[in-house]
Amino acid sequence: PWKVPLDFWREFRREVKRVRPDAYIVAEAWRDPLYWLQGDSCDAVMNYPFRDYVLDYCARDAMDAEDFDHYARRLQAGYGSAAPAQLNLLGSHDTPRLLTLCRQSPARAVLAFVCQFTAPGAPMVYYGDENGMSGENDPDCRRCMEWEPSRWNGEIRAAVQKLIALRHAHPALRRGSYESLLTFNGVYVYRRRLEDDQVIVVTNPRDARSGLRIPLPEEGEREWIDALNGQRFSSGAGQLVLPKLEAQQGLVLIPLER
Repeated sequence: PWKVPLDFWREFRREVKRVRPDAYIVAEAWRDPLYWLQGDSCDAVMNYPFRDYVLDYCARDAMDAEDFDHYARRLQAGYGSAAPAQLNLLGSHDTPRLLTLCRQSPARAVLAFVCQFTAPGAPMVYYGDENGMSGENDPDCRRCMEWEPSRWNGEIRAAVQKLIALRHAHPALRRGSYESLLTFNGVYVYRRRLEDDQVIVVTNPRDARSGLRIPLPEEGEREWIDALNGQRFSSGAGQLVLPKLEAQQGLVLIPLER
């Protein structure tokens, strides 16, 4: 929208919303995102700041868990009530592809997708990233879609399919609150919650960890299942214990019925 007067976009919004009140207007804005989120032009921006800190944490080893928590909460606070509408992306037509930035590591790519699909906002997957396409910056990132299934990365594709299903099944991931539970030795744990629906997300971009204890003072004895791989865990005495967390692993924990 840059180089076009703001008055044009205000009129554009009025006309679009008159025809389709539920239309979703997104600005391709790399800087000053709040300029477009005053309620008179756009509903959302392409959330490049979100992309930057997720990739610094998951792909580049350039951010620790404490900084990840800080940037996540600061960005959400800055967007305010518009946070759930922001277009959260990991790649676009103007950036190197996700798997390339993850140094061809499917595990790191899946971890980044876990962060994307469980964060406040609307996840947008750049075509082919769900299948593990590689590519450097423009024009390499704009190559034609790879349609041959034998060339797809099955690990990444299966994880993205599960994460999409989770977004549909759990309102907490779409409209719920965001609560940091633990930052420890590179591991970041947070919870999304909406009324009785809750999801706990565990992220570990570093080496394997053992004996991780997540504080859950309000929870009694309960069973949890990782929606990505089916592994089960137990909580009790105010904590959820993970006997082992693999390197570059993300867990999406759903409570089982008591």
